[in-house]
Formats: sequence, C-alpha cells, structure tokens
Amino acid sequence: MSIKTKIKKGDLVKVIAGNHKDVQGKVIAVFPEQQRVKIENVNMVYKHKRVDRQNNTGGRIQEEGTIHISNVLPVDSESNKASRIRIDVIDGKKIRVLVKSGNALD
Repeated sequence: MSIKTKIKKGDLVKVIAGNHKDVQGKVIAVFPEQQRVKIENVNMVYKHKRVDRQNNTGGRIQEEGTIHISNVLPVDSESNKASRIRIDVIDGKKIRVLVKSGNALD
C-alpha cells in the first residue's frame, strides 16, 4: 500500500521540531512507507564502512539521516516563510498550493 505525502524530492523545507529546529534545506529523498525525509546537510550521522577488495577506502562516512515528515514544513521561496500545503484542482490537474501565501509549488 502506498502512502501519500505532500512533500516531494527537491522541495525547500524548514525543520520545525527537534535538534535541527529552524534549519532550512532541500529534500534529497522521501520515504513514504516510513513517513521520513532526508534533507541536505541536516541530521548528519556516521556510517561505518568496511574495507573491501574493489574499494580500499573504509572508515567513518558522514551522510544525512532521516527526519520524520511531520517535523518539516515547505518554505515559500518569495516570502521565505514555512507553510502547510493544500491540494487544489485546476483544469482537472492537482496542484500543491501553500496555505499562507496561495503560491503554487508545482
């Protein structure tokens, strides 16, 4: 079963709760089944990589961790304010619209 999310890859979002509150970043990946997102340079974690035969470099690699989707809000590029999203149907097409400003995201 697929779970719908209103946040898409490439959106500019603001973290509204947690350790990285008030930080803005671009969405790198969306995981709808887990309801989580990866945001560029937010929630950096270390992955321990073992040395293998093809790639002799190993060690600790830092990459983005996931954040629950309820802790982020899309940001309006014009006013630079975070806002919720509603879905409007215009000419039979669904368009994501920011609630505060009324600007379309798609």
